[in-house]
Amino acid sequence: MRSPPVPRCRARIGQRRFHVLAFRTETLLFALLALASCTATPGAGRDSGTGDQGTTDILPIATDLRPADLASDATTRTIGHGCVSREQCGDDAPLCLLLDRRSYRGLCSRTCTADDPTTPVLNEDDCPTDFICAAFESAGTVSRYCLQRCEPSLKANPCDPSSQTTCDPRSTQLGDNVQPVCWRLACTSGRDCPVLEAATCGGDADCSTVAADAFCEPSTGRCARPGNCTPGGICGPHQLGKQDAEVGAPCYSDRDCPNNGYCLLEGKLGPRAPYNRGGYCTVPNCAFASVLPEFACPRGSTCHRLFYGGLCHSVCDPSNAASCRNHDGDRGGDYECYAWNNLLLRSGDPVSSQPLCQPATSVGCMDLGGKLSCSDLGGPMNPTRMRCRDRYSGLDTDQTNANGVCLDDTASGPFGG
Repeated sequence: MRSPPVPRCRARIGQRRFHVLAFRTETLLFALLALASCTATPGAGRDSGTGDQGTTDILPIATDLRPADLASDATTRTIGHGCVSREQCGDDAPLCLLLDRRSYRGLCSRTCTADDPTTPVLNEDDCPTDFICAAFESAGTVSRYCLQRCEPSLKANPCDPSSQTTCDPRSTQLGDNVQPVCWRLACTSGRDCPVLEAATCGGDADCSTVAADAFCEPSTGRCARPGNCTPGGICGPHQLGKQDAEVGAPCYSDRDCPNNGYCLLEGKLGPRAPYNRGGYCTVPNCAFASVLPEFACPRGSTCHRLFYGGLCHSVCDPSNAASCRNHDGDRGGDYECYAWNNLLLRSGDPVSSQPLCQPATSVGCMDLGGKLSCSDLGGPMNPTRMRCRDRYSGLDTDQTNANGVCLDDTASGPFGG
């Protein structure tokens, strides 16, 4: 699975406004990285740093890419409806955007002009009412197409049935990280919402000892149990987790986490750059808790809104090292306490309501740009002195150093991988 793209959010400190990148936490959604792919695989089940997006093809489907038997439907489709070839789409939406290569499913759409946020009096978005001009990036090229606005729901799917899509909160990656759209394919069964186990596998037979319904989830190579595919086409809370598990707790599988959450698995960004050391339990979709109350952050955690759809992170105290998993087993820079509540999104909402505990590998100094510094994530009263330091040595470094991450003075173990 690939990682989800990195959102750009307009943020401000005090009266100043800046563009802030979401950072890699897994390459996030989990943390946050560059736009990599814009098509979804069936069942938008996970967003755990490994991502679950499909190929990078987002161009109109050519007539020779789909089997002839799929093109037999001559019904003319309008914008937002499903298609398997551009011939099915009408004059209002003459393009068929590829959603899934394996099933040749697509959406009728058209190119568009995005709104320019620097001209607040005008709205240049020329998509029809209830649609927005969504941005797709591939190989450094940005393309824009009209996609339907929607409100996520576990009870009913607001997207056109012919599209086979759902209103997944993570689809905010295509807009301004506030408005979801009908783009990700809807789940159709519990297997589209895998609850990952710790065991690895090469096929379903390898998971027979885990449980009778266990299967090998191909994108992760991990055994999994079927989760909860809701009528809204969104993966909902399951009943396979730990009732007393907390956000931010170490984990080796989704079973170690709350029933409405999953495990951000430990991995590597490079030969010596681990992330999510020991695993990190989280809850997704928290930015939409007003309409998806099942995903509201539990006590002791707060919503990190730089992640698409929002991810719950444990709250912490920047002046207290023990509040952010600092112990003898941690290495320097594994987890730090970041005061994202110092920054506001373009919508005016804070990035988080409280300081939160986040993998330090996801907060690169270079990602802050020239107008922000690590100290902005610690605050002037932070006695732990958040600053740019080399991820391997822990030494102070320049903000332009590619190995620089925002770290404080609370390291309890050696640096490095």
